[in-house]
Amino acid sequence: MFGGFSSKVRGALWFATATILTAQQGDRPGETQRDLPEDLAVPPAPVLTDAEALASIVVPAGYRVELVASHPLLHDPVAFEFGPDGRIWVVEMRGYMHDPEGAGEELPIGTVAVLDDTDGDGVMDQRVEFADGLVMPRALTLVADGVLVGAPPFLYHFKDTDGDDVADKRTVIADDYGMAGNPEHTANALYRSLDNWIYSANHNVRHRFSAGRWQRDYTLPRGQWGMDQDDLGRLYFNTNSDPLRVDLVRSSYFWRHPGLESTAPLAVQTATAEDVPTFPSRITPGINRGYRMLDDTWKLQTVTAACGPMIYRGARFGPAFQGNAFINEPSANLVKRVIVEPTADGSLTARNAYPDTEFVTSTDERFRPVNAYNGPDGAIYLLDFYRGIIQHRIFLTTYLRKQIEARGLDAPLGMGRIWKVVPETPAAGWVDPGRPALDVASDDELVTTLSHSNGWWRDTAQRLLVERGATRAIPALRKLVKHGSPLARQHALWTLEGLDALDRESVIAGLASPVIAQVAALQLSEAWLRIGDDAMLGAVIKLTAAKDPTVRRQAALSLGEAGGTQVLATLAALSQETDDTLGMADAIKSGLAGREVMFTSIWPTAPDNEVVAFVEETMETAAKRREPQKLSTANGSAKRVRPLAAHELARFEAGRAQFALCAGCHQPDGRGLPGLAPSLVASKLLDRDPRLVTRVILQGKEGWGSQMPGLGGALDDDAIAAVLTYVRRSFGHEADPVDPATVTAVRKAEMNRSRPWTADDLDAVELE
Repeated sequence: MFGGFSSKVRGALWFATATILTAQQGDRPGETQRDLPEDLAVPPAPVLTDAEALASIVVPAGYRVELVASHPLLHDPVAFEFGPDGRIWVVEMRGYMHDPEGAGEELPIGTVAVLDDTDGDGVMDQRVEFADGLVMPRALTLVADGVLVGAPPFLYHFKDTDGDDVADKRTVIADDYGMAGNPEHTANALYRSLDNWIYSANHNVRHRFSAGRWQRDYTLPRGQWGMDQDDLGRLYFNTNSDPLRVDLVRSSYFWRHPGLESTAPLAVQTATAEDVPTFPSRITPGINRGYRMLDDTWKLQTVTAACGPMIYRGARFGPAFQGNAFINEPSANLVKRVIVEPTADGSLTARNAYPDTEFVTSTDERFRPVNAYNGPDGAIYLLDFYRGIIQHRIFLTTYLRKQIEARGLDAPLGMGRIWKVVPETPAAGWVDPGRPALDVASDDELVTTLSHSNGWWRDTAQRLLVERGATRAIPALRKLVKHGSPLARQHALWTLEGLDALDRESVIAGLASPVIAQVAALQLSEAWLRIGDDAMLGAVIKLTAAKDPTVRRQAALSLGEAGGTQVLATLAALSQETDDTLGMADAIKSGLAGREVMFTSIWPTAPDNEVVAFVEETMETAAKRREPQKLSTANGSAKRVRPLAAHELARFEAGRAQFALCAGCHQPDGRGLPGLAPSLVASKLLDRDPRLVTRVILQGKEGWGSQMPGLGGALDDDAIAAVLTYVRRSFGHEADPVDPATVTAVRKAEMNRSRPWTADDLDAVELE
């Protein structure tokens, strides 16, 4: 097959043989893209029938794969959700990459469809097109007797008012749901969490439907594509090269603490790419930067398109699978199983479940798993985009374009499949729940369902009770908090919160419950802590000494909502532990927002510990903020920063809102993420001539470990000027604002440039 050469010799020949390249937008200046060796036999990539595609999929012994749905019932599916009646609601991004130039993105051909299994054989056989006319839709969730659909920059709510499964009412919920033009880096997912809010990947706004109206609130942006939660309601997400992260604590603690140095204690990297190497079952030359990412067997070694993480929350696979993460890697045609484990300090870590293989692999190059889901039946469902091109044109390299053309990967379009993986022998005690009928369940039946062993059933029952405004279920919910299983108590508490019926007695009962319910009760206790409820305060303080580190951390964080010497003395004692294996330092920092004055009154002679040092530093920073801003001059004297004029201040505020598009990578605090985006806090570029950083926004930048895409096609000159004005007066910077005319001039000067900038390129720019 490989012409008799050893694998190392083959690799050397490949990297020694250069070809003449035609530049693509994703090409990196100065990087040589070398062809595969001529003797390498790359398998063809024909479109396979359902049976052939199934035969190409490999899973470990003891498991099997079953087909659930296929084209022509599906057309370029990217996300789906099970309805309470067991039907599948799927969103189809039919405008994506019709060819290597990205033709079709502007066409209103995206759809939402409902799939049904009418004969009960487990395979969907009926399709109803619920909504159409959408431009690149990519997310959906069922809510408020309808469907919430994300099609950036719009967030729509579709509703069928006459019962024919076709939407006849469309409402625009938001017109700032990400941005159009770059589908790899904009809002998606629409994931309903345990706390009754709907979160999105790649977006810093969460939404909620309550008491007949829509609410929105700011949150941390998370990940790149897809999102899920564990049984504690902790959100999991990832980016292309960052396989798995988790929010250990709620984002609200970050927002209340502007002095917190990093988001690290909030979004923990449970697995790095090095921790969980990849093991494809076929050679994978069709990787965007395969010329430098493949090993000497021509296979991808590490994730480069990680997406759509799922945390298993069913019972069919048994306890060993509980809490495992399943990570899609469509560029290598595989799905990883990663075992997530707690650490002694209450954090999480992860490792591959198998030493040299994967949970799912395929020899079909068009097998493109992009999302995974817990099913009502306890199976693991995989959404297969099934197509040749998955790399967007903004990042497409000449190397990959050659691969696409060589194997005809640009056609056909409009296909897709849904698969499910099940164990050959279900776990002991598992009972098939049958097809769901929660849409017609009574309130009492839904309350009972909160005790189900499968997370999908619990989540769906909670949603329906909240959306129904099921006030008659309140007594049963309060009873469940006291006498139910730990998971049932947790869901009952959050259901009461969603119904605006949470009572003090239920929260106190939750604080005395097992761990899972304790964490929920601690979070919900904060409404009483803010008003100085002594009984609640005492119950929460007791949990700072709990055995479980997750409970201890949450207790410290929740106490940050309270005041008084008793709270601070307790935290002080915790912070002085000689062997702090509890991970309390970051939690206490987050919990002490705005408590500097109390600390100085309690500790007139400050003890030498990290918490007090942190408070003193925060006080010093706050004092500096109250001083008139100054800039150092060349001779050492100082001058005041020029105050922003009214129109510049308006531009600054517009830039603050626009920065939401940047915060997914650079983070809301501007400190970036290793391997993804640099810190803006220490950026010298922001203080230089604004025409340089304008070039970066327009065409992107190379050399940060991850290429920043150009945003010139997505943002107009006013928007770019606004965001630059904001970042040049934020994160410690005091540079002058940027005028839209400056952006216009730079755009004109660089109108023929398509490749990203490097540091050397920027240094070579001649500025008049």
